[in-house]
Amino acid sequence: MTAAEIFPDLGEFQKYSDGMIADTSIGQLMPSIRTAVHDVVGIISQSVFDAVLDGGQEEPVDLLKTAVACKASYKYQIFATSKKNGSDASMYKYQHEEMKSHHLESYWAAMDRLLDWLDANPQTGGWQETSEYKGRMALPVKSASEFDFYFGIGKSSLFFHKVLYLVRQTWGQEILPALPSDVPERMMELAKQALCYKVMALAVMQFDVTELPRAIRGNVRSPDKLRGALHRESHPSFPAPSGTTTATNIPSRAARSKGPICITNLWPNIPH
Repeated sequence: MTAAEIFPDLGEFQKYSDGMIADTSIGQLMPSIRTAVHDVVGIISQSVFDAVLDGGQEEPVDLLKTAVACKASYKYQIFATSKKNGSDASMYKYQHEEMKSHHLESYWAAMDRLLDWLDANPQTGGWQETSEYKGRMALPVKSASEFDFYFGIGKSSLFFHKVLYLVRQTWGQEILPALPSDVPERMMELAKQALCYKVMALAVMQFDVTELPRAIRGNVRSPDKLRGALHRESHPSFPAPSGTTTATNIPSRAARSKGPICITNLWPNIPH
């Protein structure tokens, strides 16, 4: 299904996204809609995208159309603002930023729910056969909810999708090689915790603030402050016997983000 078939007119588009000024046409929006479709397809695959639209189930169709419409509105907002500022009315910068934030939040919410729906219905369009799904199932932390248990991300499935490559990289290259063949349950829990904190440290340095989950960017707008929060929160207090490395001796979060994690420093009292 093409972008024009998804939204044949402005009325259909406005069912899923608000804030368009009156003289906006669907033709003017179409380049942004096509880009938004491309972005969503890049996450869930073309076959799943088509299967959702053709499946006739109201909930996933509404979520997918909302995601596309809101992402398109976010991309088009600069042109809408320029058009309005060229008329008798004008828009202040804070209003422009608030509208962009509104569209972005709506896009994230729709994609989070759509990805959760797909996980609950993995047969849709062969979702369970996609590299996204198979890759997650091979990891120790398999979902946004599980990641959220170790580090709060608002249970955002979209953000978890964005950091999957960091999860794979950190687990495969740094944490897994440091674990024994027979991993005690408590050690595995600490390994997962270390994994999630390291992934967040990398994400904060690599991602734009708009790509971070609302639970983080809404509380800490400054990347430097967020890195500091990550550093402080990633120092659990484990009682260590004499002669062992304690949590206070663990290298800083910034230092660990640049090199391998010293896994054994995180659980001095656990046999390994």
